[in-house]
Amino acid sequence: MLSESEGRILFKAPDGTQHWVRHGDRDAALQAGGVVIDDGESASLDENGIKTIRWIAGYEIGWIETQDGQTLYSTPAPGVWSYLLIAILPILGFFIPWGAVRAIGWVGAGFVAGPT
Repeated sequence: MLSESEGRILFKAPDGTQHWVRHGDRDAALQAGGVVIDDGESASLDENGIKTIRWIAGYEIGWIETQDGQTLYSTPAPGVWSYLLIAILPILGFFIPWGAVRAIGWVGAGFVAGPT
C-alpha cells in the first residue's frame, strides 16, 4: 500500500475500473463498493490488448498479461557501464588488432633487417 505521505491509494471500482484515490477519500471509496488493490494483487483491464496487470511491492508493475496470452515482464534499465561499453568496445576492436599487427610487424622486421 502507498503510505499516507504519498497521499494516494489504488482502488478498484465496482464496475472493474481502477482509480487513484486520495488517502482522505478512502472511506468514501470503500462505502461506494470500491476495493483496495494491495501490493501483490492484480488488476484486470481488458483494454487495448492488456488483460491483467500484476502489481508488486510499491505499486511497481511485475508483469502484464496480454489478451493473446503473452506475459510481458518488467525489465530494469541498463546501468551506466552498459552505455560506456557501447562506446569503448568499437575503439578497442580497432586498437587491439592494429596493435597486434604492428607488434608482429616490428618483431618480423627485426628478424629480416639483421644486425646493424
